[in-house]
Parts: sequence; C-alpha cells; structure tokens
Amino acid sequence: MPLNDRELLSDLAKILNFPVILVVNMKLGCINHTLLTVDAIKNDGLMVAGWVANNGQASMTCYEENLLTLKRLLNAPFLGELDYYQNEFESEDAFDLILDTVLS
Repeated sequence: MPLNDRELLSDLAKILNFPVILVVNMKLGCINHTLLTVDAIKNDGLMVAGWVANNGQASMTCYEENLLTLKRLLNAPFLGELDYYQNEFESEDAFDLILDTVLS
C-alpha cells in the first residue's frame, strides 16, 4: 500500500521493525493472494505475527473450506474472524475484540 509517491506501508514496517498482522479478505482467490502476500512480507524481512479472516461480504462459496485450507497452510497464529456487518460500529467492536486478544 503506497504511503506517498516513493514509500510503501511495508517500508514503514521495516523501519519500525514491526511484526505484521495479515488481514485476509475471504473471497475468490484469497488463498493464492494470501500465500503471495506472506512471501512478500517474508522477502521484506518482516515476520507475520498472525492473521485474521475478514468475511467482508454477506456470503462466500466454500468459506469454511478456504478458512481450513489457510489455517493449514499458514505458519502463523490464526487470531480470529471478522464477520459481515451491516454497520461500521459492529465491525469496529468486533475488530477491537481481536485486537485486545493480540495485545494481551
């Protein structure tokens, strides 16, 4: 993700030496996209501290199968799931619960 014309968000993570929490958008192609992203994170010399499944749509075909496959393939802790929410307040509350788990 670009921060400006020359720098990426990954540059900031590298400077701060922060571990990465990967948020996986659970939709068609998520397994391939996630594996490529994990490779890019590792190539940047960063560590994946954990990952979250974001079910940002009302339904996904084979959601459970994709989730189980990612749990099996990723060598990082599964931190939780964010379900589909109709409003931003429910979504923020759910994310805060996951974040509290990570920080405690």
